[in-house]
Amino acid sequence: MTQRSDILIAGAGAAGLTTAIALAQSGFTVTVIGGLDTRRNGRTVALFEASLRLYRALGLWDQLAPIAQPLRRIRLVDDTNNLFRLPPVELEAAEIGLPAFGANIENAALVETLASIARETPGLTVVEGQIASYAPAQEGIEARS
Repeated sequence: MTQRSDILIAGAGAAGLTTAIALAQSGFTVTVIGGLDTRRNGRTVALFEASLRLYRALGLWDQLAPIAQPLRRIRLVDDTNNLFRLPPVELEAAEIGLPAFGANIENAALVETLASIARETPGLTVVEGQIASYAPAQEGIEARS
């Protein structure tokens, strides 16, 4: 498959998909190529204020909020195996007057939702697979998968 676009993004994880959506919304033609990792392995992503602001600015938060949980507590654990290890520390958002530090989302659900949004975004093509080759073209980039 050959795809021509202004911008090629290698990697279809949360960061690649978010970047692709933002660029497509800005008027670029974008191709994002990569494997969509939607394995339910328990891995989660903590989204703090800057990420939440980005998703709100892109108009995506209303679709992500239903799969997110408020991040009200953070536990820091010293896993350095040093002789003198620090004890675990728990931080509560309420202690600094916040309802939450941010939001926590299962990575697979985040990628699935972003991929669904990306597929519906004008000017954005999602290609599941590996980049075989790419080259600058007269107008943008040409990629083969």
